[in-house]
Amino acid sequence: MNTRVRPRSSLALLAFLLGVAPVAAEPPEWQPVLARSFKGDVKDIGVTSLVVYRNPGCVFLQVEGKGDGKGVYCSAPGGTAFKRVAETWEEVCAHAAKSHDSKHRFEVTGAGIKESLDGGATWSKPIPLPRDFVTTADTWVQHDATNDVLYLMKKGSDLYKLARRK
Repeated sequence: MNTRVRPRSSLALLAFLLGVAPVAAEPPEWQPVLARSFKGDVKDIGVTSLVVYRNPGCVFLQVEGKGDGKGVYCSAPGGTAFKRVAETWEEVCAHAAKSHDSKHRFEVTGAGIKESLDGGATWSKPIPLPRDFVTTADTWVQHDATNDVLYLMKKGSDLYKLARRK
């Protein structure tokens, strides 16, 4: 008897015999970052806006919280150490607009963050959101193009970062 084995069948059989199961994709490792720079509950900080410079990746927050915490805060790429800066929010936004890439877009959906490299003609499969993160109309996504880091935040939440380069 002459039996032909298809290549796919052979691989499936080999995987079964070796006890190798298909590996499920790991969810992305979003990291909360505000607790390193701000004291107290991150919900009380009062962040009202988020901007990231595409190059070199500086992260800016507009804070309208209680007391002396109001102002514009900046962190070097990675968002690990926010400090108040002298720039106004308008100056920060104007500088960010200069380096904006209109073809590279991100969109937050209920399923995750979609990315387009061609101005929205095509979109990637959604990147899963942090666990228990629920989007609202006040959800922001920003991208540090130099270091390929995504930042995600909404009013009253922590700032999450996702380093995509390994």
